Amino acid sequence: MDMSTFKKTKVINRFITSDENVKEIINIPRTNILLCVFPIDIGQIGETHTHDEVHLIFVRSGKVNYTVNADTRMLGPGDFIAILPNTPHSFEEITDEPLCLVELALYSS
Repeated sequence: MDMSTFKKTKVINRFITSDENVKEIINIPRTNILLCVFPIDIGQIGETHTHDEVHLIFVRSGKVNYTVNADTRMLGPGDFIAILPNTPHSFEEITDEPLCLVELALYSS
């Protein structure tokens, strides 16, 4: 995913409502936490990949098939998935509804 189009946001106290269509990266100072909020285009596929850090993903809106290792599950609004480091995973947006994910990456120091 091309992160260059994301707005970098200073940490502030704010609520992100379910109807906001935002692309944000929030780097929380003095922590190893990166928070991304982003919409996914209809029909978009995230090819199988891995990360060196834990990723926690929350579905704000829409539906997505998430595959972790060989296990595929449909996730919808309010669903949450944790992906451990170096675990192969992919996703596919599966409806004509807007899909928006919130992803929290926990980097090791």
